Amino acid sequence: MVDLKARWDWEFDLPESARTLALRSAKLRSCMGWLRNKTATVVDLFAGTGGMGLATLLTDELRDRARIVHVAELDNDYVDTIRLNYSYFGAHIGSAEQLPKTIKPVDVSSRPALEELDKISRRVGGVTLLLAGPPCQGFSKANSISRARTNPKNLLALDTVDCVKAAMPQIAIIENVPGIQTIRSAKRTSLSVSEHIEHELTSLGYYTHTVLLDAADYGVPQHRLRSFTIAISHSILDAYDKTQLIPKPRYGPGRRFPFRTVRDAFEDLPSLENGSSRTMSTYARRATTSLQRELRRYSTTLFDHVTTRHAPYVLDRYAAIPPGGNWKSIRRRLRNYAAPDNTHTNIYHRLDPTRPSRTIGNFRKAMTIHPWEHRGLSLREAARLQSLPDWLRFFGDTPEVYRGQLRGLGARQQQVGNAVCFQLTRYLISHLFKDA
Repeated sequence: MVDLKARWDWEFDLPESARTLALRSAKLRSCMGWLRNKTATVVDLFAGTGGMGLATLLTDELRDRARIVHVAELDNDYVDTIRLNYSYFGAHIGSAEQLPKTIKPVDVSSRPALEELDKISRRVGGVTLLLAGPPCQGFSKANSISRARTNPKNLLALDTVDCVKAAMPQIAIIENVPGIQTIRSAKRTSLSVSEHIEHELTSLGYYTHTVLLDAADYGVPQHRLRSFTIAISHSILDAYDKTQLIPKPRYGPGRRFPFRTVRDAFEDLPSLENGSSRTMSTYARRATTSLQRELRRYSTTLFDHVTTRHAPYVLDRYAAIPPGGNWKSIRRRLRNYAAPDNTHTNIYHRLDPTRPSRTIGNFRKAMTIHPWEHRGLSLREAARLQSLPDWLRFFGDTPEVYRGQLRGLGARQQQVGNAVCFQLTRYLISHLFKDA
């Protein structure tokens, strides 16, 4: 520990501005390495497929000194997915000791769940990092019906504050769609939901910063704008420059690397027939881009390269749309649409292989088209656009084929669309823990 008084003694003759800078620098150095080689304990709430927590374990800064002590997800399909992915990670990548022994459906807004979170925090000697990706339906522009201040799911974002209060982590990261910064809070209408969250976290002793990040700026082959609220406990705040909490973008025009493209993500994957249902297959060729090498690490088998079976008339529509085009190219064919001109621009969008993709949501309902094959996206292709590694799996109903279609595929597709970009999570957490 740096003796600030001793430093003051020998810096006394410096001009006032220099003395202030020297004292601040000494205080900053005294807080560097605040984790002090301890194990970083991680809590993953509204965990979905478990990707944010697993991305944390795979950062260079925390790879060998982090473990997930608690994971919470209510949906049974997602819980099964987490079990599947944790099992693979424990057997092939890290160790089972880095993962919680019990994985069960948890309603984080319930009193028992908050009490359990408090007990876990006390048992492990405090939580280092709390991750949360509460449901976004009430904030998302992708669903105008559910996008409203009164949507009950919006309250789950505010429930995250109660979870922070129970765990009192040193750092909390809350991810959501951009709408969380504009939709008014149901409990405090003078503030947006994100402003309300910041207000409550500030009262708990955190410095907060909310920012919009585009995943494409951080090496994801998809333009995906998301809100991140970062809360840092005042007990470690001196270890940070508050103006440098966000990693600088590295990809895009004028930056170190060009944007990663759809072609970068897809080119090593085999061609598919319409409705292909083989959940395990082989790669078409060796990895030729850095993105492909990153995504294929820890995986020798190609999982979940399966796609929805579309009717012939849909495939005919696909064939008429050029790369980068959408429904406007086939307007006269949309006889089953009541008002084609009111159709969202993402409907029947064919990906441009030379650019990052548009935001991936429910890509089956949006009829998103493969860039050079006349079919919809496979589950693995959509996962790659989210920068999810090839070993990460998705679980719906029992994976059996019925009438040529994989059962549970819709649930799996929704899991991919809801996921947080793996690469962006790694960049953000690596930056926050680079001096810990």
